[in-house]
Amino acid sequence: MAVGGAFMVSDRHTANLAQQKGALSEAQMKKMLAQQQTFQQQMQHMVAEATRRETEERQARIAAAARTYQEQADRQRAAQEKLAAECCGRSR
Repeated sequence: MAVGGAFMVSDRHTANLAQQKGALSEAQMKKMLAQQQTFQQQMQHMVAEATRRETEERQARIAAAARTYQEQADRQRAAQEKLAAECCGRSR
């Protein structure tokens, strides 16, 4: 996922954090990494939810277009049948 993937922890980033360990205690480091993982999971969930909604909306638009097309085809067929019935009825 492009959006969620942008927040993934890389090995290099983790190594940089480890080098700065003097500035953070081990507990602070663990807490920060846990928060980062939580944030990443939330972002992935948000992306998945947005994708699901977009898919539902796309399917609804496709179904509406199919209904419109079918209604138009039905009207055209009915008009052709009516014209054929009037045409053939008069010639006899």
